[in-house]
Amino acid sequence: MAAHPRKKEIDEGPEPDEPLGPDAWSAYLSSELDSKVEVVFTRARRTVLRLVPRGRERTVRMNEFFAHAPAEVRSAVVSWIRSGRRARRKLEILDAWVESQIESVERSAPRRVRVNTCGRIHDIGRLAGELRASEFASEFATGAASWPALTWGRAPKSSTRRTLRLGSFDVWSCVVRLHPVLDQPAVPESFVRYVLFHELLHAAMPAQRGNGGRRIFHGREFRRREREYAGTSAALAWEEEHLAELLWSARTGKDMRASHAVTRAVAALERAVPAQKPPLERGLRAVQRWLFN
Repeated sequence: MAAHPRKKEIDEGPEPDEPLGPDAWSAYLSSELDSKVEVVFTRARRTVLRLVPRGRERTVRMNEFFAHAPAEVRSAVVSWIRSGRRARRKLEILDAWVESQIESVERSAPRRVRVNTCGRIHDIGRLAGELRASEFASEFATGAASWPALTWGRAPKSSTRRTLRLGSFDVWSCVVRLHPVLDQPAVPESFVRYVLFHELLHAAMPAQRGNGGRRIFHGREFRRREREYAGTSAALAWEEEHLAELLWSARTGKDMRASHAVTRAVAALERAVPAQKPPLERGLRAVQRWLFN
């Protein structure tokens, strides 16, 4: 999306008389687009507006702050769904309003977070302290960036997990969370340290603006810093070897199996259908892209 419209263009649209819930948004978009549109409110903080085509029907996932969107922004959402990037003028208004909402939340007082750094196996407080002294001495020692709170996350309730995010950095509350699937004997400390390094790097290097005003979280400088980290290559190799087991462990809540049975099953499947090996490899890479934010 393009950025930097005149500020008055954001404020000219009348505010809705009352907040629009998902049902009201669904009815509005369905009427404007003359096709069925389902709206789902989320608390997503990166992709605050997302269109999910489903045949002739469409689902729009939007951050709950869209409940207070003025008329001009609602109209811009319609244009975005209908025309995509071609609706440049409308997208400028939409992008600027979204940015104003994000900045407003970021300026507000951070939410209280229950911190738990000492896990069953791994102490991320100690690991983070080592990283702060070695890899991030310049950023956090000089105050160029705020040191985040650190905690193990809670395991999701879903039992149908096919992907997982091993770590996250919440810029709004300045909190780094690691997935509890990493806190088990089979996961080496060096891999936990790498995941923690990746998320602390987000805290040290805020997202940059790219062409069109979009936030870039993994920019060129970010990737350079990650490549220079001594543990990156070994960590990625371990991740690739044990990805299937991590997924299984996150789904079942059980520790990874020492026999690596899941990994061997995937390898056997690939040997059984060699002609399909490239697609399988591409699928593996696609899953890996979900591991980090």
